[in-house]
Amino acid sequence: MIRMKVVVTGGSGRLGGHVIRDLLEHGHEALSLDRVAPQTKLCPSWLADLTTYGDIYQALKGAQGIIHLGAYQAPNLASDSETFSNNVTATYNVIKVASELEVKKVIVASSTAAFGFLYA
Repeated sequence: MIRMKVVVTGGSGRLGGHVIRDLLEHGHEALSLDRVAPQTKLCPSWLADLTTYGDIYQALKGAQGIIHLGAYQAPNLASDSETFSNNVTATYNVIKVASELEVKKVIVASSTAAFGFLYA
């Protein structure tokens, strides 16, 4: 098996923690990238705002894979315009930096919350 360095955006969240545990159990190196510190430190973590291009560029250097989970995950967590601005800008920045750094494996996750359903 090839060991990969994988950056998990939203690594401090519930799903992010499960993804990081799975990566580590399968022998990969993980880096958590989030705006808040994890409650349980499973791997190295960087605090960053994904809507700020410069914040994520350095964190993604050397990554061989990215799993993008970092987003406002539920309606009413923030205003509609703030949620849209945050989630679209964050996803754009992650994909743009991944392209510039020639990261070949990028996973972008979403949920029914993208359609406005609260934990459907």
